[in-house]
Amino acid sequence: MKQTFLLLAILAGVTFSCGDEQSTLSSKEKPVVKPLAKRTVKHADCGVKLYNSLEHKSCGDIFFNKRTAACGIELYHNKPNFACPGSQKSGYYEIKEKEGCAVGFAKKRRRIKTRDGFSAERRSFTAKYKIVYRCERQEIKKTCRHPKNGIERYKACRHLKHGLEKYKTCRLPAFGVQEYKTCDLFMPSDKIPFYLTEVGTVLPIMMNSYFNHMSNYFLIKGSKKQLACTIQKGIENGAEEYEVERLKDRFVHLFSEQYSGDGLECKKELLQIAKDPKCIETPNTRECATLSAYLDAKHWLSVKLIDMRNLHTAKNFGADVGEKMKQYSEKIKTLLQ
Repeated sequence: MKQTFLLLAILAGVTFSCGDEQSTLSSKEKPVVKPLAKRTVKHADCGVKLYNSLEHKSCGDIFFNKRTAACGIELYHNKPNFACPGSQKSGYYEIKEKEGCAVGFAKKRRRIKTRDGFSAERRSFTAKYKIVYRCERQEIKKTCRHPKNGIERYKACRHLKHGLEKYKTCRLPAFGVQEYKTCDLFMPSDKIPFYLTEVGTVLPIMMNSYFNHMSNYFLIKGSKKQLACTIQKGIENGAEEYEVERLKDRFVHLFSEQYSGDGLECKKELLQIAKDPKCIETPNTRECATLSAYLDAKHWLSVKLIDMRNLHTAKNFGADVGEKMKQYSEKIKTLLQ
């Protein structure tokens, strides 16, 4: 509505003609119409910066943290075991008296019992012995943590076999948007339809104002060819029928002949009206007021044409919105040509 108010305020600053009557506002009171400028906004058109963070099954599972065989072994029992490094079992082997022993063995002289002999006279057994030489080693049983000692403790981990504790937390598009990116836009795409509705309301009025004041200016100046080309332009661009007929009547009144578009060649430059320096000093004369109103309407239309082109670079607007922008652009472009 703010934009609508501005557009209607522009109309209030344009001189309207009805026959020979005009009403004007001074140039100091007229709002300045400028093309839409880019503004830095945080919006969906800029893209997503962050999605909402949720604990959800789509993010993955978190299983209970336990110590079980599924996690692997952390420690074996710490016990003496021949499997531990540096351990050895006791043992010996016999040698001759003069022989030496291997490394790790000690030479020992042993008196060993061979067998029991039975004496009939004594009616008892008598032990018999012999002397032998041995290379012997003592038992060494080191202490260590070895698989043969058995498992003392499993590692702790989260494993499927432990059961589901909760779901992981993550950010996914399905969770909705938490924050959009920041970028420079002429207008967010969701605002464009409202803006076009406002422009569409004022556009026919401004096109009519442009046509009326251009034709009135040529009437005041008594420019026959320019007025004829203006009538032709009005017919081609669908100007109000009563306005076209009014101009034809004025054409007959001024030039004593009927308007005819046959063989009429209207170059673009012929209908270009520039600012008149004398209007700086005498802005309220009929000629200058009409010229000012024409230039105001032309400026508004030119600005809207720029806006339509710029807004076409926006993203995410519907096909119907794009078509409406195209229609407005074509209407304005054709009228200003």
